[in-house]
Amino acid sequence: MKVLADSQSVINAAVLSTSLALAAGSTGVGIAIGVSVAQNYIGKSGSTGATLPGTGVTTAYISNSTVTASDDLIVKATSDKAINALVFAGAGAVSVGAVGVSVSGSGVYAENIIGGATEANIAIGNQLVQGGTVTVQAMDTSRIEAIAAAVSLSLALGNIGVAVSLAGAVAENAIDTTIKASVTEVAAASTGSLVATSGNVLIDAKDDATIRVISAAAAIALVEAVSLQVWLFQAQVRWHSTGSPTKYLPKSSARRSMRPLPQHWSLLATTCKRPLAQEARFLTIAVFCCQPLQMPIPSRVML
Repeated sequence: MKVLADSQSVINAAVLSTSLALAAGSTGVGIAIGVSVAQNYIGKSGSTGATLPGTGVTTAYISNSTVTASDDLIVKATSDKAINALVFAGAGAVSVGAVGVSVSGSGVYAENIIGGATEANIAIGNQLVQGGTVTVQAMDTSRIEAIAAAVSLSLALGNIGVAVSLAGAVAENAIDTTIKASVTEVAAASTGSLVATSGNVLIDAKDDATIRVISAAAAIALVEAVSLQVWLFQAQVRWHSTGSPTKYLPKSSARRSMRPLPQHWSLLATTCKRPLAQEARFLTIAVFCCQPLQMPIPSRVML
């Protein structure tokens, strides 16, 4: 006999923005700004960050009921929530003139949060709950995969050129969930029993959540004067991938064999609760200003 609860909430989000400015004249000034913002939440309030009642909860349970299973009895709750986010912003500014001034800036902000609870429970009343083996299991395999990237390019052409380029990327991600597996009594005076006729009783809570993030920002400033060319490129890229969350909190399990369960046995439970969070912030700035080189011209004497 199986009592199963399975949640597979998924958010797939792509936010892309680009901006381009082109200026030409005796004095050319080009300004371009690109910004992208993505905020994705499962089981959390976007305004306060608090857990929303009745959301993000996955529960499998047997309560105050008679169950006689000839084979194995399994009560299992599984949460497989996922957020997949791609956030990109690009900006380009080009100016051409006797005096060329180009300014470009791009920024990205990505916030992804998963909350909620996963619970599996057998609540014993005055009845018999019986199976060959009894398994009460809660598992969370939630994951966040996010890419946040910003690129900025400035190009200034003229006798005097000024190019300014800025790029910034911020990615904030968190998984804050509770995983609980338990066997309890409905009341202190409950007279029921839990019996495994041919094996053990397994109560198991597992947290296998993961966060994988790429956050990158690149700024390019390029200036070309009449007799001088200068090129500058700056880029920063960060990759962060968590391994198994059990590095932070080991999987917890409890085993006990009971034939039958003593009366007034109040609690056997394992609980995992650990916020998993990663944050990446980058700001890249490239600034260049130049004017033509003044080089003396050698004289030639003819005899």
